[in-house]
Amino acid sequence: MTIVHFGFFSADRVNGVSTYVTSLAKKQVLLGHSVIFCYIGKDADNNYTDENGVSVYQFKSNLLVVLKKIIRIGRNDMMASLPKSLKLFIDQLPPDTIFSFHSVFIHTNQMIAKYLYKKKLNYFITPHGGYSENVFKKNKVFKKVYYNLFENDYIQKAKNIITCSDFEAEDISRLTPSNKIKLVYNFIEPPTLSVEKVNTQSVDNKIKIIYLGRYNYHQKGMDRILDFFSKIIIIDKEIELHFYGAGGDLKQMETDIAKLDIAKNVFIHSPIYGMDKFKVLAQYDGFIHLSRHEGLSISMIEAVFVGLPLIVTKECNFNEFINKCGGGFIVESFELEEAKKLVQSLRNKQWVTEAKEGLKNMFDTHFNIETNTKKLFEVYAN
Repeated sequence: MTIVHFGFFSADRVNGVSTYVTSLAKKQVLLGHSVIFCYIGKDADNNYTDENGVSVYQFKSNLLVVLKKIIRIGRNDMMASLPKSLKLFIDQLPPDTIFSFHSVFIHTNQMIAKYLYKKKLNYFITPHGGYSENVFKKNKVFKKVYYNLFENDYIQKAKNIITCSDFEAEDISRLTPSNKIKLVYNFIEPPTLSVEKVNTQSVDNKIKIIYLGRYNYHQKGMDRILDFFSKIIIIDKEIELHFYGAGGDLKQMETDIAKLDIAKNVFIHSPIYGMDKFKVLAQYDGFIHLSRHEGLSISMIEAVFVGLPLIVTKECNFNEFINKCGGGFIVESFELEEAKKLVQSLRNKQWVTEAKEGLKNMFDTHFNIETNTKKLFEVYAN
């Protein structure tokens, strides 16, 4: 089978979608399939095979020409602005090729999808949380106009929308018929090397909490994390917060850390990738993620694998897993009393032990790469 994932993906990016698609493609290659990453870029047409055996194709686009064509010919014929070499590439693929789009509100994806639909070729969309109600609240007027002009058509003509959590599936049902929505949990490729967990509390009585990911205030809730942590250290000054990541809101984070007077307990590190993530995660006592909207965070699944108790908001979509398996603390408010409850849990050895047992069960039950890859192929086939 030939499988095309549209977009540029690499494991060396601070981006959960990219990490997930890279792992998925690697697994699909190992299963004997021909897997292609295909994207429109600024540079000349180019193709190569990456270290995982995935074929990568780039097709050059002249943005100015694209815009002129869209303005002149209207949205219904915007596929005419696709690079001719990309259209030829699609036309020469086997008729049973699987075409998969990741993320949303990407104009080039909609252009490609229109061409696929015209050729009577099915395509699948995995939004990765991109259609949550909170997403539509940002730039609300623009998003509504854009959705009506472009995005709605893109969704309705897809064969299936693949969601990564029950909450996301329910959320997207307001946009498209529920029978088009298929649930397949995100997963990660477990590291080939063993990861030795270090209990830092037993060393120096400190509790070290880690955030791993992009620095983004609106989605990832960096302001929530810093504000809540300022209350945590009122309760327990032996707790530290460590950030590993990158993003445009780093300067704002540094400003807020100074304003909240928490700099002695907050540490910002360079981003980490691959096996290094697991080695670093294993040095911590808890993983925090207080997002306003998510799909199903890959960094959280990595933390689950290592056995780090999760500190999350309901918008992270881990409620159902924590309620079934244990393994974390769902933050329901950002007040001092909630911070006190969290600290009590993290200092309770029995709670921590039960959380780690729950996390192992959670990973084996919900995030198994073999099980979820099989489910994905069942979606492709039906």
